Amino acid sequence: MNERTRRVQPRGLVAGLVMIAVGSIFLADRLDWLESDLTWRYWPLILVALGLGRLGWAEGREQVKSALVLTMVGGWLLVNTLELFELDWRSSWPLLLIGFGLIWIWEAVSGARERSPKPLEAGEEHHD
Repeated sequence: MNERTRRVQPRGLVAGLVMIAVGSIFLADRLDWLESDLTWRYWPLILVALGLGRLGWAEGREQVKSALVLTMVGGWLLVNTLELFELDWRSSWPLLLIGFGLIWIWEAVSGARERSPKPLEAGEEHHD
């Protein structure tokens, strides 16, 4: 492969940019340029960003599912660390059950769509 035919790998590009951003945030925290409490409260955004990035380049149901799980867990952790909607670790765990239930429903529906037979074109016969 020569220089002209090489293509940018979007996943690697996003992963690299996320790592640079995370490293920069932690470096700024260590240099006391940021409020430590602020950095540690928002760390689940890293998981949300990674999940959304993976979702953008997911190929196939399994990759979509893993990206959704990563995004959901990051969102749940963010709800807890920020105590959004007055939820904390003891009261927010049902959100995980709801999220996994939604993912299972999506998987069942999308899997049924993939397995359904193609509609017959005009004049075609069905052969089993």
